[in-house]
Parts: sequence; C-alpha cells; structure tokens
Amino acid sequence: MQASYQQEPSSLPAMRVFVFGDVTLERRIAVTGPDARYERIPPDAWQGRSPALTLLKVLLCRPRRRAAKEDVVALIWSGTQLRNAGRACDAAASVLRSVLRPAGGESLLLTGHSGKHPWYRLADQRDLWVDADACDACVERAIQAEGRGNVKEAISFWEEAFRLQQRGPFLEDDATAVWVRERRQLVEGNQRLCLHHLADRYLADQRREEAEVLLRNALNIFPTDEDLLFRLLTLLAQQDRAQEALHLVTHAEYLFSQEEGRALSARIRVIAEQLRRKGTSGK
Repeated sequence: MQASYQQEPSSLPAMRVFVFGDVTLERRIAVTGPDARYERIPPDAWQGRSPALTLLKVLLCRPRRRAAKEDVVALIWSGTQLRNAGRACDAAASVLRSVLRPAGGESLLLTGHSGKHPWYRLADQRDLWVDADACDACVERAIQAEGRGNVKEAISFWEEAFRLQQRGPFLEDDATAVWVRERRQLVEGNQRLCLHHLADRYLADQRREEAEVLLRNALNIFPTDEDLLFRLLTLLAQQDRAQEALHLVTHAEYLFSQEEGRALSARIRVIAEQLRRKGTSGK
C-alpha cells in the first residue's frame, strides 16, 4: 500500500513507517523532483537485533515519540535475566540510529539528556511519517469537517483513514506487550469511529453496496462490535436478505459466547427475531 500525500515531492518525509499489519520501513531514495520514491529497508539492516525494532515500536507508542532511557529499559528488559540491560539498550539504539539515517542526512533517532537522565526521541511526522499517526490526523480532520457541515470533505478524510487501516491490525505481533496497550486503545478507538461515521455517510447517501463492503470488512477487524453488526443486519433486512443476515447472527452468537462469554444485546436479538419471522412467512 502506498500512502497518499498532498506535499510537493521535495517536501516528502525522509522515511515512512507502516505499523498497520507487518511493520515496514521505507527510505526515500529520490530527494527532489517528480521521480521521488521510496525503497523498503531490508531485514538485514537490523543486524539481527530485534530489540532495535522493539525500541522503535516503543517510541512510536509514546507521547511525542519520546521516552527516557530508564523507562525504555524497564519496558523492554523488565523481568529478563540480562545483567546489563543499559548496555543492551545502548546497542539497540545504535542499530536503530543507523536504520533511521536518511541518505546523506542525520539520523531520525534523536538523543539527549535531562540532567543525568538520557532520553530518546523520534523525528516528527514531517520527517518520519507513520501510517497510524496519519490515520489519527485524518480522523481529526474529518471530525472538524463534520463540525463545519462539509460532508464531502469529511467523507474524503474518513475514506483516507479507512484506507490507511487496511494493511492489518495495529502492531499485530505485539498484542500482549504492556507498552502498546494505551496507544492501541487510541488507534482502535479512532478506527471504530471512522468505520461508524463512514458507514453512516454511505447509508445516508444510498451507497448501499459500498456500505455493505465497508461493514463486512469492519467486522473482520472488530468481529464483536455490535454497532457495526447492527448496521449490517439492518441493511440486509432492508433488502429482504434475511438468510444472509441470520447466518451473520448465528456466527455472532458463537463469537460472543466463545470470546466474550456473553449473549448478543437486546437490539440484535430483536432484529434477528424479525428476520426469522420473515423467513418463516416467506416474505
């Protein structure tokens, strides 16, 4: 997937990071002109040091992309038997500094000290573009456009946010990591907001097929989101597609029981019963 940009080629970020789906880094290899393009940074650039990649992920999850070294050590090496975690952290930072060095430029991993306490910080979105941060920005702009009553502009931002999400789950290989929880909650909250608003806009504009595709894709991401399920069931019911809708209900009942240990909400059960009656009556 290629991200879309509004800037001139000469102002494109030096590097890009994709954290939806497989984590991917790209470096700009043409600095100016219409031929500006990116190449993927190969795995061997990490020199076999996975802590360097983990350090990058941790910093991307932190406010302002910044963390004190002691916090990084506690987050990454806590509970390990490593005797000198501080030295391991320095080694990881050295590798990451090299990976994040654009051609002919300074590294996008910045370091400094607050008193005697060292810290690490990543360059901002202008130089180090991150798809999840771009998605958040699109959601904010969509909300602002909604507030101004500019529906067309809002839809374009909702659609761009949705497109950015399509590579896969946010940092999917780090689902159990403590340091990713807060950032994941924010990202997934914005994802759901995007999906709900965009589905409603499509439905309001009678773009039913687009709404259906969106909702089915959304339920693949969030299979126990009852708001999304309710919208899709309502859409199918309006088109007299009771059998398809009831298959969704049966699948949802299983998922809710197995994954969350609860039953479907009353509004889902009501629409399911209405669909069953239609099926029985042959209407």
